[in-house]
Amino acid sequence: MTTPIANVDNTTLNNLTPNLDINDVADPALRKLAFQYIYTEMQVIITAYNAFIAAGGIATGNLADLSVTSAKLADLAVTTGKIADLGVVTAKINDLAVTAAKIALGTITSAQIADLSIATGDLADALITTIKLADLNVTTGKLADASVTLGKMAATSVGTTQLVDSSVTASKIADLAITTAKLGELSVTLAKMAAASVGTTQFVDLSVTTGKIAIGAVGASQLDPALMTTDVTLNIHRLNAVLDHPDGSVTDNKLDPTGIIKRVASLEILYWMGGI
Repeated sequence: MTTPIANVDNTTLNNLTPNLDINDVADPALRKLAFQYIYTEMQVIITAYNAFIAAGGIATGNLADLSVTSAKLADLAVTTGKIADLGVVTAKINDLAVTAAKIALGTITSAQIADLSIATGDLADALITTIKLADLNVTTGKLADASVTLGKMAATSVGTTQLVDSSVTASKIADLAITTAKLGELSVTLAKMAAASVGTTQFVDLSVTTGKIAIGAVGASQLDPALMTTDVTLNIHRLNAVLDHPDGSVTDNKLDPTGIIKRVASLEILYWMGGI
């Protein structure tokens, strides 16, 4: 029984003393006396039983160790308050019984996470920050195409080996960026030189030889005045003298040393001066 007993009747007596039959007493007076005695004792028992129920049942001290077995426990009878701290060990937890709702925030540390157990889908967007990346761990395979922009590149980070052949076009070169040191030997050909780009200062001394001067390119203004006579007629006369004496009778000694006519070059000089 788990509820208090209200009164004593034959049904209650039969329930409490199933082996007692009051009719076994033949003498009516004795049977009455026996009944009164039993009744009185039963009242005491009922009072004690009700007090026991009111007090919460059997006290802990009255229970023998290990006497409360699984069969004695009603379903759902073991509440949180009945479980001692640290009383639930791993063996008592069913597989997959610890759900997300059962885990307190901040309780899962690195030690609780198995190696290689976190997949991409387990990571929140933008979770991996700079300090989470180990040095040298962002390899080429981790970079998306066209993800390395100008702002991501350190100064002087692009060297010769980083450039694809023929990738540096004219638009990629800043004005005045190609200095003398950047030009290879013999790399400036005729086609690379703009018209009128070579002036006097660009010529090395004595670099203009006879073969470099075009026919008819040297006029009177190009000649040194110290080499010219003021009397052009004299020069023409001396030319005629040379032409009139093909036998060589008019030698250099016969000519005025201040003249510009020479035996070999006289015709060319007069051509330059417009004398012929």
